[in-house]
Amino acid sequence: MNTPQYLAIGRRTTVALQIRTCGLVLVALVATHAFGQVLVNDTFSDTDRIGGTNGSSTTTSSPLISTPTSTNTQWVVNGTSQMTASASGMLWTMNSTSNRMAIGYFPAVSIGANEVTFALTFTTGASGATANNLRVALLDSSPSGQRTTDGFGSTDATSVNDTGYAVFSSGSNVGGGNTTNLALNSYERVTTSSNDLLGTASVWGSSLASSSGATGYLAPNTSYTLSFKLTNNAGTLTFGTSITGGNFSGMNYSFADSTSPTTSFDAIAIRLGGGSNQFSNLNLTSFTVTAIPEPSTYAALVGLCALGLVAYRRRQTRKAA
Repeated sequence: MNTPQYLAIGRRTTVALQIRTCGLVLVALVATHAFGQVLVNDTFSDTDRIGGTNGSSTTTSSPLISTPTSTNTQWVVNGTSQMTASASGMLWTMNSTSNRMAIGYFPAVSIGANEVTFALTFTTGASGATANNLRVALLDSSPSGQRTTDGFGSTDATSVNDTGYAVFSSGSNVGGGNTTNLALNSYERVTTSSNDLLGTASVWGSSLASSSGATGYLAPNTSYTLSFKLTNNAGTLTFGTSITGGNFSGMNYSFADSTSPTTSFDAIAIRLGGGSNQFSNLNLTSFTVTAIPEPSTYAALVGLCALGLVAYRRRQTRKAA
């Protein structure tokens, strides 16, 4: 018996919809894999760096932080009146030759098998007079809470029991017109009872890994992106570090930690040891956190689409025969 025309048309329409749906799924999966799931995306274009209780924290000398969100991270600095957000970024002014530190808080991110990338993009200001060091840490700040105002010293009670990882420059070779190739070392915070976060290297133990063969240096008035890429498989945390921009080449390396690794993070801290001796300012232009799905996640969906298409082709072949 011949298939009624309207049924045949209905089947073709259904199959066409199935093919189109599979195509859309594939496009979505490719896009997700390429760009990732955005967990945090703060471009500071809302001109608010800290969401204070008065709603005008960019003009307050001692702002009070509120709960960070995925589009409004919360930042404090150890000097007062040194950080202001604008539509072009968040300007961190170094008006002292002593060490300058900033801490940014974001919604807690747990690390699993999916790769998670933390990326901070910044532009350096004019070069200062003397080179010093750079220290950056990715932290779980939850044990003792978060610093709530600007103007804190090199030690602070909220740093007690913080866990996480840091990258330190090898010696005083950052900024200040220095053109020495930058070298980095990675550490895990081992003395968690200390209230000193980035001022003393000894609380971070022995180096876990170092950059090797990389070239380049931090130059004035140049944009850079510092990235940390993390995965956690069966209790082993893989932690990758990279810096791109300017004249950097090969500045990426990684290490693995399987001894009680930190797997949840909600803060990033940055310290320039010489303040304005290194750069007049840093303009933070974005902070993002993205997660890339496991290959098995999209592979399964792609497989389902492929099976559906194969079944359709077989039916078409039988009809033609």
